[in-house]
Amino acid sequence: MRVDSVDRAELLGFLKAYPGMKIVPGSYPFAVRGNFFFRAEFEGKLIEDQFEIEMRFAKRFPGFLPSVFDISNPKRIPDDEQHHLFTDGSFCLGSPIRLKRDVQTLENFTNRALIPYLFAICLEERGEKRFQFGELDHGNKGLFSDYKQLFGLQTKKQVIQLLKALTLRKRIANKLPCPCGCKKRIGMCVFKQAIDQQRFMASRQWFQIHFEDIIKEEKVIRLL
Repeated sequence: MRVDSVDRAELLGFLKAYPGMKIVPGSYPFAVRGNFFFRAEFEGKLIEDQFEIEMRFAKRFPGFLPSVFDISNPKRIPDDEQHHLFTDGSFCLGSPIRLKRDVQTLENFTNRALIPYLFAICLEERGEKRFQFGELDHGNKGLFSDYKQLFGLQTKKQVIQLLKALTLRKRIANKLPCPCGCKKRIGMCVFKQAIDQQRFMASRQWFQIHFEDIIKEEKVIRLL
């Protein structure tokens, strides 16, 4: 049974683990809000802290991940790109495809995406280096860098070719030149296996939305 896109059992488990978080009555999209207390350790650094946040689930989870906002007053997290916030104020928690690979449950999302981000913010408040476990550049620059590493590609053009292929039906995509640069069609190259693995993680609709967002930003950058 689902509660506005969130599995009821997962939601109850989350609320039990983080009792400071409550369902926002009548919220649309579905949301939980409150004091999020966490305890985490990385490379000998232990942090216990809490942030006042809101998590909004606009579509089915984990197909689409929730947007997370700092709702403290005054805001604790500076509202700028250096702190990895999108223009709507939500946290940028990593590259979407890598998150899709690593996040399949609400518990995974909390432990592998949300807590590491808040941990890094706490480090900065202490005057220490943020994101000691890795940090992407903001926007497309960070996405292209991460996707090149994730898929073993060399150029931005190859990443765009890969994402374009994932927006198409398999039989159509297999006729395109392979993004790996081998000059074969996708259907004739072993790289096809890496592409097919992504199809199991998300729908063509999801990849279409992600691809369009990236291309839109590329066009904006060219106009500046």
